[in-house]
Amino acid sequence: MHLHRPTRIRMSANNAEALVCGALAGLGIAHLPTWLASEYLLRGELLPLFCENGLPKPESAGIYALRLAQQPNSRSRLLLEYLKTRFS
Repeated sequence: MHLHRPTRIRMSANNAEALVCGALAGLGIAHLPTWLASEYLLRGELLPLFCENGLPKPESAGIYALRLAQQPNSRSRLLLEYLKTRFS
């Protein structure tokens, strides 16, 4: 297998929405979650790679909190309760 590595990186980001903007602007390939990329794929604005069996179903966006071995502190509990009530 031959890997092509560009000599110059055009864009690098740790934010998925910034990667979408870069891909839409033609700056290269982006690894994106389906919930974010599906509308652009369906409109043909982005092209799928490595999807021989068709596009995956869009995943719903979500906020996940890990269950900790110890009790979260009061600030964390307040934040989690707020998120539950806001997004339930």
